[in-house]
Amino acid sequence: LSSSDVVAAVTPWLGSTQGFSRGIAQMLLFELLPPVMKAGSEAGPNAEYLSRLLGYLTSNRDVVRLRAKTGKFFRKLDVDSRVTLEGLLTREYDTNEDPMPE
Repeated sequence: LSSSDVVAAVTPWLGSTQGFSRGIAQMLLFELLPPVMKAGSEAGPNAEYLSRLLGYLTSNRDVVRLRAKTGKFFRKLDVDSRVTLEGLLTREYDTNEDPMPE
């Protein structure tokens, strides 16, 4: 599975009506697009599309706010411990039922 495959799989989620899924897609693509574009794995018409998409993810006020709000959570998240049975059963949630960082 290449990073270009991941970009192709995640991009449709940018249009999700479910905010959490859309936000995760925005954050993932914001991190993944620069190295994909730098590696030149996308050329031709896709390069222009990806460049514009990255521009949107970089400058859109709501996306910038989302990254600022949730960046700390994802930096502290230990995925390996969270995907265990114990990690899933001991997760704490806030009043909006969003997972809390450790």
